[in-house]
Amino acid sequence: MFSEEKKRHHRILSHGRCPFMYDATVRLSEAPLYWVRSDLIGEEKVDRTRVLLSSVPAVDYGVVEWVKNEFYCVSRLIGSIDNFVKEDVYASGSFDSKTGYGLILTNMAAYVFSYLHSGPDHHPVTLTFPLPQDMAKDRFLNKDVLPLGALVAPCAGSDEPGLVIVMPISGRIAYWESIGGAIAEGLIHRKSIEGCIPLVSGEMCVCLCNAEPANFVLATSSGKLLHLSLVDSSARLHIGLLNMTSSSGIGGLFSSFTGALWSATTRRDICSINAGELKGRGTRDVIVCTKRGTVSKWEVTRNGYAKLILEKNLWNSMVEILVSNLNISFSMVEKSLQIYDIMPIPESTSLVLILASFFASFDTPNYVLFISDLESTTMKVTSVHLLQYHGLYSDLLFHPRILIPKPGDMTIIVFSDALYLILTPTEATFDSEILFEDIVTFNRENRVQILAAGYEDSLIDPSSKKIIRNPSVLVATKNAGILRCETFKITRLRKDLISRRNRRKLDQAVFYGFLEGNPINFRWTGEYDIENIQTVAINLSHDILTSASKYYSSSFIPLENDLFLKSLNLSRLSEYLLFNFNSINSETRWKLCWDAEKCESAQNLWSKINSRLTKVEDNIINDIIKNLATKDTGKNVIRWWFQKGLKNIACIVPKAYKRCVDVISLVEKDGLRVLETIVEANEIILAIFVSAQKFRKKRAEFLKLNEPLHSNDNSLLPWTSSSDILLVLSNQYNLTNAIMLEFKRDNLFLEDKVQNTLDSVESMKINLKETLVTQLIDLAELICCSFEERILWTKSIQTNSLDDEKKHVEEKYLSSRGTWIKFLAEIDKLDKSFEIAEKYRDFRTLVELCYETGDKNMDYNWNDQVTRRINWYLYTFKEEFADVLYRYFMEKGRFFDLLEDFSDYHHYLSRFFDSGNYGKISWMHEISTDRFKDAGNTLYNIAENDENFVFNKKVELSISKLCFLEHLQSHNMEEINNLPLIDIEHQLETLQIQTSLLDEIRSFIENAIDIDAAVDLVVEKIGNSLKKRPATKTIFKRALKNLILEKILDPEDLIDLLTLRDKKKTSSDVSANDYYLALKVLNSSQLPLIRHHSVEKTIWRRIFIANDWTKILDTKNNPNSFLDADTKYTALYETINLCVISQFFENSTIYPISPKNAYFDPKFDDPHSRFSKNAHDSEISLFSNELLKENSLLDKYDATASLDSWFIAIMEALNLQIPPENINISSVSHNNDSIH
Repeated sequence: MFSEEKKRHHRILSHGRCPFMYDATVRLSEAPLYWVRSDLIGEEKVDRTRVLLSSVPAVDYGVVEWVKNEFYCVSRLIGSIDNFVKEDVYASGSFDSKTGYGLILTNMAAYVFSYLHSGPDHHPVTLTFPLPQDMAKDRFLNKDVLPLGALVAPCAGSDEPGLVIVMPISGRIAYWESIGGAIAEGLIHRKSIEGCIPLVSGEMCVCLCNAEPANFVLATSSGKLLHLSLVDSSARLHIGLLNMTSSSGIGGLFSSFTGALWSATTRRDICSINAGELKGRGTRDVIVCTKRGTVSKWEVTRNGYAKLILEKNLWNSMVEILVSNLNISFSMVEKSLQIYDIMPIPESTSLVLILASFFASFDTPNYVLFISDLESTTMKVTSVHLLQYHGLYSDLLFHPRILIPKPGDMTIIVFSDALYLILTPTEATFDSEILFEDIVTFNRENRVQILAAGYEDSLIDPSSKKIIRNPSVLVATKNAGILRCETFKITRLRKDLISRRNRRKLDQAVFYGFLEGNPINFRWTGEYDIENIQTVAINLSHDILTSASKYYSSSFIPLENDLFLKSLNLSRLSEYLLFNFNSINSETRWKLCWDAEKCESAQNLWSKINSRLTKVEDNIINDIIKNLATKDTGKNVIRWWFQKGLKNIACIVPKAYKRCVDVISLVEKDGLRVLETIVEANEIILAIFVSAQKFRKKRAEFLKLNEPLHSNDNSLLPWTSSSDILLVLSNQYNLTNAIMLEFKRDNLFLEDKVQNTLDSVESMKINLKETLVTQLIDLAELICCSFEERILWTKSIQTNSLDDEKKHVEEKYLSSRGTWIKFLAEIDKLDKSFEIAEKYRDFRTLVELCYETGDKNMDYNWNDQVTRRINWYLYTFKEEFADVLYRYFMEKGRFFDLLEDFSDYHHYLSRFFDSGNYGKISWMHEISTDRFKDAGNTLYNIAENDENFVFNKKVELSISKLCFLEHLQSHNMEEINNLPLIDIEHQLETLQIQTSLLDEIRSFIENAIDIDAAVDLVVEKIGNSLKKRPATKTIFKRALKNLILEKILDPEDLIDLLTLRDKKKTSSDVSANDYYLALKVLNSSQLPLIRHHSVEKTIWRRIFIANDWTKILDTKNNPNSFLDADTKYTALYETINLCVISQFFENSTIYPISPKNAYFDPKFDDPHSRFSKNAHDSEISLFSNELLKENSLLDKYDATASLDSWFIAIMEALNLQIPPENINISSVSHNNDSIH
């Protein structure tokens, strides 16, 4: 986990410990109550699931606090007793709080030691006493059952206790009046006296109770109770044994033998003997309890008088209250209920606590605590409380005990591997509203076992009323030494809410759970409310960050160490939560990470500014923090802020930037000051944010922070990239950038006192320049990181309030990133520019750095380096980089580089061309890769959809045609039907018609000054017939303009030019070729069917009215011989004749239509398509009227010249089939004769 050097702090042992801000008030002590139980100590199975935690132990003259809260503190007094209690040795023992000595008994010897002092190796100085031989009457030598023993109050004139030992099998007794005196004289045997208890066959001693000043009470396995005295009435050493019977008076060992036998039969399996209330000088109550629930209360005197006060079996009462209160099966409780201990409640004359267990299932026991009133008329159990502890079966390990050190506010139940603390009830029932309970368990992997227990009553100095000692429990353990659990006075009773309990557990786990060698188990057990734990954890994290936690004081340690400990504790909190709870949500983990980041930033900031604060009084950070001071700040404002103000550490950044803005106006007067201010501000900004980002990256995997929060709360955004911070970072970079440019131009003014020494000036310049360059590099990377973080997070927050910010931040970043990075190249840090652009995948900037810094780079191998670098980028970033590279080539017109360079990655180029409208370039790539069909289709689509000029379209269609033909040579010729070769031919023919038409009018526009003048000149030459048709003339001029500009004409515009331009005056000179060409243009077009039909009618209508049929058929002026000639030179005849000669009708869908079918119909022939969307309706209506005038002219010719009949005659003359609706026999024969 964590390793650090040990730090020590000291306290005075003679003063009692206080629980943070709570007052500890205790009562005067009474004589200690002890009993010793010779239960066997078993070995627990090791739990290997706990993580080893290491940290800084709080050493205190050998005393180490392992855990502490406002209720209790567990500390180590002696590091180890393994020098005389080996791993495989069973042991028991007791403590004497008055003298500060402890006793450990094994089958080999008795060991007495002071638990308040230990040697340099953390082992106590031990006195070893031999045991009397323990042999039964059948000569069986006991090696299994542990001896009984107790420390005896010091005799007059001595401050060291005595020692009494009782051998359980033989009944032999050994007593030393003073442990120290006997050892000093080397006269153990002479200073000790011995005696023996008469035991019957199979009987053994099981319990020894120190009831001083009433001496000792001893119990045997048969249920007998014996009073044991060690001195006689003359204060001489003498072992006296008296039988305790239910009758009154003093008797010998065998007096009232019958009463003794009766009592023994009811008190078999005695499990507990405890001294009770002092009744007077030399008199004390003793309470006895059996495993089956028989409770008896005795009054015992120093001279051996014993009186039975009461006796009752509470078994049925216990079973009844368990079944009714805990809803447990009667049969299960009846079979498994077992009593362990009974203890009178101090300051109560009749209430006792009884510890028992039962099995609700067959796995682990359930422990309960009963309250019973021994002086009530019914004498029964009044209340029961189920303990939240499930340990191993008690008879295999340490015998569970109840200890209530005076004044008795807290009860501590000692198990083999745990200490269970519960608020001592003051009435006959447990009060759940104010009930406090907690459990301290030990690590099974450390194999910690409790061997012996005792307690210390509280002590108060009578004169000063100061606490000398808090009430506490002492335990001797294997592998954990001697531990003390002291409790504190609870001044205000209140319900122990779940949030308070969870906070207490987390506090202890964080501040004590990581201590090296801590034997206490801090793993979370039992059920939990994860939401409450997360809330408590976040609050604890904030308290650690702001030094609000009560578990450590930062007033007297260096600030550097204080920040380190904060960081350490924040990390411990995260580790503990993730180790114990699998369901900690992302929001909590991110908040914990952010607090830890702020602490890390503060550490880095302090390390940067510490030396500056000691050398220079006038600095940015000092001024900023002083402005944050409050009335509670104190004199040391810097220390106060680093301890209390880190939650808002980001507010330092805009204030540092403001300081730069404030001094920038001095750039011409005091340039050095400006430079130093900007350098210091950059130092502060980088110290805060760079360390935070590095820490987040380092901790992300451990905290499982793989992605941003997905939430609808816009407050859950990282503190390192708020919108205000992004603005400050970009402005600070630009400001530093501008100062750097001024620095390079050497325009900064330096004060005269600095200029006095040229070497000093140059030295400062060099140092500041190097610092600024380094800071600019770090700032550039910081800005990119912060912007990308904000963009990523705002996309994950589902709230409309961030929509505008999302767009603005991303636009700002993408538009500015390249500038930030490329500036580094201007200050000769091209390698860093590449490095940052690569890291943040700014491919556009990488390309620009490669191709636009060649002039600044003096390396003659630069082009080779660029080639290698681009190849590496293509290999690394693949198609994503290739797409940016190709777009750059397209924008810069570097088509040769695009098509020829980096041929190994041309598969990316193919996909690039396929992804966008790059046909004008991509066809060359397709040809180079032998994809002729694709190239042909590309060029064909360009010509169809994207081309505006005639020449380009002719070239594109021609190359497209060649590509298709090349494709057909290497593939099956049957594919010809799937290729647009015929359409290409038609379009090329149409383009040639347009080109020819332009050639005809080119001579008219040679002297035109502009395009409009050119149009007017052409209209004068070929558009005189449109003078009375203004709407048609407008369309005609628009088409002429595009024709002159060599733009591709719409089919209808080209047809209008061909059919509306002026014809030669004489009928013999009228050219029908224009109408024939118009039909060919229509055939090549891809007009919609309705428009196609409308245009076709227009062409034929204009053919019909192209000649004045009344003049042609006027026989008065023309003889019949001329009639035939004039008819053959009409536009109608020549057009149809050209179509017949060229087989046009056979190869197209166009066929001659009769005059009556060539009329313009405003209802179906919509003229709107000829005008723009903005054209006025009046303009469209005028054009329609002009077309209707063509209908009128057609009516005239049909009426006066039987035009329809002439149409049929011409069709027959040219051997064309007449449309069915045009057959008129008389007219056909008449007109046919005339033609022939």
